[in-house]
Amino acid sequence: GYGNKDFGYEQQRNEQKNELNSIGFNAAWRVTDSFTLGLDAHNSKSKSLPNDPTVHGASATFFSFAGTNCANNACTGAFSQEFTFNNSLPIMARTFYPTLDDAVAGTNGTKNADFTPSQLGSQMLRIWSFEQETEVKEARLDGALDFDNSRFQFGIDTRTTEMNRKNGYGEAVLGNWSASDANGVPGMTSLLRPFSMTGLFDDFSTGGATGGAWRGNADALAAWGLGFTNPVDGRVYHWNTDNTTTANNCLCADPALDDNNKIKEDVNAVYLQVAMSGELGSMPTNLLVGVRYEETDVASTSNILVPSKPGGMVWTANNDFTIARSATVQPFTEETDYSHVLPSVDFDVMLTDTVKGRMSYSKTIARANYGDLYAGATVRGATGSVLIDPSTQASADAQNPALVPLESDNLDFSVEYYFSDQGYVSAGFWEKRVDNFIGTTVLQQSLFDITD
Repeated sequence: GYGNKDFGYEQQRNEQKNELNSIGFNAAWRVTDSFTLGLDAHNSKSKSLPNDPTVHGASATFFSFAGTNCANNACTGAFSQEFTFNNSLPIMARTFYPTLDDAVAGTNGTKNADFTPSQLGSQMLRIWSFEQETEVKEARLDGALDFDNSRFQFGIDTRTTEMNRKNGYGEAVLGNWSASDANGVPGMTSLLRPFSMTGLFDDFSTGGATGGAWRGNADALAAWGLGFTNPVDGRVYHWNTDNTTTANNCLCADPALDDNNKIKEDVNAVYLQVAMSGELGSMPTNLLVGVRYEETDVASTSNILVPSKPGGMVWTANNDFTIARSATVQPFTEETDYSHVLPSVDFDVMLTDTVKGRMSYSKTIARANYGDLYAGATVRGATGSVLIDPSTQASADAQNPALVPLESDNLDFSVEYYFSDQGYVSAGFWEKRVDNFIGTTVLQQSLFDITD
């Protein structure tokens, strides 16, 4: 395409610290020669916390700047841009023309010219924080009673899991996506250094691609950007108060959390199991029959920032919209419970001295991921004008804390032929019938009075 363009170089820094701590206790007691008891318990905690040493509370700091033909907000010439898709890396090339007529005619162009410091301008500063803490407390008591050709086992298990996930986002509009301060930011360009982008790809052919680029430390660039004055319009670069509550003198993550989700899951279970060895006619057999009963209680709470302005959405520039958030937190809580009886049977028989047959049946469950159990809805901003494309309207994501687990009935048959002490061949058949798959659907409804 032709016209006034900018070519972005976003600098990213990601710092996260993960910890896992666990303490446990186990004991075994042989009550008699044939009766044993065992106790296991543990308390385990995991943490994933922001760890940026410069930007307090930040997990990810993104600083965007760009090369442009619009220095001092006055545009000269025009760019064309082309992409070539081949069997290796896709190739992007650009050509600068001194006039729009040259661009249309494809004459007097300079291909893949590097941007000079005077052609660089700032765009956006964006900071995210991600935090998750999970604690599992579990205790289990098992018992076993042995007989001549059989064994009876039983147990009880109780487990509590608590998970808290927090996400925050803040942004400062610098020269905006158009890099309006180009040729007026010597403090920023002094923090950058040129490098060869194509030189990073030793194993691919990069012929024809734009090679030169710029890079720097995202944290240092962020510190430069806050408080700088735009040389064109005199605007001071501060945090965007429409969706960010960070104090203007603080290079840090937004203390107001976009997402604050808590889930507590209590599981209590009991099981019984009998193992027996015998004969079917003259054929040796083994039978294992068991059943497990589980009860689960789930409580999900999400604290959501409510949009602050009438309509809930703010137009910032061109196709850029943001959801205006206040400091008002609205909690959403949902609870659910369910129970399952989970039987299992395993049987094998030696049909001959070298052939064994096996059969098993079980009913199993798989619980939904915690990310599918959050309460409330997370609002997404619009991506364009609904007058042009209705699909760009604001949207939201919502999960369902009342999801029940996947349930699977599992059936297996197999025959094994042992042709020597070192090897065997086997043939098997299995079938699984699974219910309660998680799906998604789209609903149209009003949310927080947000308008298009």
